[in-house]
Amino acid sequence: MRLLLIDDDIELGELVQDFMKRFGQQMDIAQTPSEGFEALKNNTYDIILLDIMLPEMNGFELCRQLRKNESPARETPIIMLTARSEMVNLVAGLEAGADDYVIKPFEPRELLARANAIQRRTPKIGKELPVLKRNTQLIQLDDNTLEIDTSEAKVMINDTDISLTPMELEILATLASAPGEIMSREDINEACQQSISTQSKSIDALIYRIRLKIRETAEVSDFISTVRNQGYVLRGRALD
Repeated sequence: MRLLLIDDDIELGELVQDFMKRFGQQMDIAQTPSEGFEALKNNTYDIILLDIMLPEMNGFELCRQLRKNESPARETPIIMLTARSEMVNLVAGLEAGADDYVIKPFEPRELLARANAIQRRTPKIGKELPVLKRNTQLIQLDDNTLEIDTSEAKVMINDTDISLTPMELEILATLASAPGEIMSREDINEACQQSISTQSKSIDALIYRIRLKIRETAEVSDFISTVRNQGYVLRGRALD
């Protein structure tokens, strides 16, 4: 696994880099967003570790830049690193496009475990990764056809690709596995087998992003509905 750390804390960077090396992982360090862009232009990474407090621009803005269509890292999983434990900052990171977050101070072992968890759930990263054994899901949403293929990490609506992060893909596939049925946040967390926080605002932020991305491509009604005090339900019909 090859990681890119974008953080201006030199001491922390060297500590994490040494730890990753001991466990057979390669990690490059960029101390500024511009150095990060340069590294991403010249190399391919499995995971990006992104600090919030950076020179030039903060981590939220950098994350949004990395998620743009022309970015070489638009589908690379991102783990946000933050010393701020307030939920508003964690949600802001998820809304910007991050897949997970780790709060400083952290143990390097925890960071590696989070990276491994995301990599296991991302089939296109790493030749040795197992392929998820799921059938393609076809869901009718109004006059639109939603296709979810987790084995290829691919989502399409009306034959148009939708770019989702691994965590977004898992949540959508989980809801689509039982259209019309209410799923609690705890149900979603357990089914996804990801390091998703069951705190309501974290799940809300991820589902908000899924809704936004699909609506940018097709005209659909409230296809993922919030059921107060219960959870979420995918309003659609499974196609054989």
